[in-house]
Amino acid sequence: MYRTKVDQAGAQDQASMQRFNDQKSELEILTKTKQELISMIPVSDSANQIASQPASLALKQALDNIEGAQTKKQDIMRESVEYLANINVIDDLMLVHQG
Repeated sequence: MYRTKVDQAGAQDQASMQRFNDQKSELEILTKTKQELISMIPVSDSANQIASQPASLALKQALDNIEGAQTKKQDIMRESVEYLANINVIDDLMLVHQG
């Protein structure tokens, strides 16, 4: 029984390793940055024309604004958490001083 389980585990390990090796080239895409992925997208002449149209420019600007707002939101949230942590420390010190 033990030998059977060991053999099954070995076969499964080999199958998993083979599947990983088969898909390794596809997994490498996960290590690329956003800019590298964008540069890999083929661009045609009509795409360049579309990108220069006012609607496309407005959409790109809106997406950039959203990204900037998300960054600001994260900064504000981090500062708020730090501020609240400082208030809690001050409250604790006040209690010690009064007690």
